[in-house]
Amino acid sequence: LGVVMPHGVLFRGGAEGRIRECLIKSDQLDAIIGLPPNLFYSTSIPACLLIFKATKLPVHQGHVLFIDGSKRFTKGRNQNYMDEADIGAILSAYREDGDGGKDETVLARRVLHADIEANGWDLNIGRYLKTGAAETLDVPTALAALREAQAKLHVAETKLDERLKAAGYA
Repeated sequence: LGVVMPHGVLFRGGAEGRIRECLIKSDQLDAIIGLPPNLFYSTSIPACLLIFKATKLPVHQGHVLFIDGSKRFTKGRNQNYMDEADIGAILSAYREDGDGGKDETVLARRVLHADIEANGWDLNIGRYLKTGAAETLDVPTALAALREAQAKLHVAETKLDERLKAAGYA
């Protein structure tokens, strides 16, 4: 069974947290697949697929497969879309149990229930799948990029002020 849900169900507390705990303890939640933003007509927020299996393979029992497919899409004018290659990359990660490694834009990892329990039943995909950029954070380089961006912002603000004065607005 596959269910499309907003990402909030993965981490909100209260009753939703208790529902997640129950689903995990029943060992029927097989996978969580993060989808790109602006994929559906009614909302621009990213969604996820929750994949349930009544009976998991023995090797999958006690685990949940996390897949981040949020980078696999084509930007549309009013709405993003996924083509067959995007869907195929995510499906491949699911079928290969996250071990495929063929597509660097789709991250996947099977996580033990004990690890999820240790995180308070939080199923936020980013908690279990780290992007390469997050793993190799270089603070001096990031600070230099920030300073450069701030300098460019200052130049742009100065030009805007000059144009507003020339037009009689300031």
